[in-house]
Amino acid sequence: MVRAERLTRRPDTQKQNQGGAVPCHIKVKQRAAICSAINTSMDKPTHSFSDLFAQLGLPSDEQSIQQFLTKHAPLPLDMALADAPFWEASHATFLREAFFDDSDWAEPVDQLSEALRQPKKDSL
Repeated sequence: MVRAERLTRRPDTQKQNQGGAVPCHIKVKQRAAICSAINTSMDKPTHSFSDLFAQLGLPSDEQSIQQFLTKHAPLPLDMALADAPFWEASHATFLREAFFDDSDWAEPVDQLSEALRQPKKDSL
């Protein structure tokens, strides 16, 4: 088990490790595992697009999501997603906070905003 004080920077390594780098005194295997975990967690979004619909209390299966997008798109480019008239107040608050707080939900909220701004497909 790694002791907590071993994870902090030592004064003698302070200059070599600026910018949040993993301290040099951590063993190579431990440093590789930490870096791998950090990179993995940063690469993958925490929540999926369908998770966002479930969080909003909306049907989250693919067909229901497509129906929602078809019904409500296109959203005007000058309108914030949270200001769209079809949201309940709690939905709007959640979307606004996710955006401004850059929360775990920010990426799927941004995806929703982009999806709602796509022009409607012409029916043949």
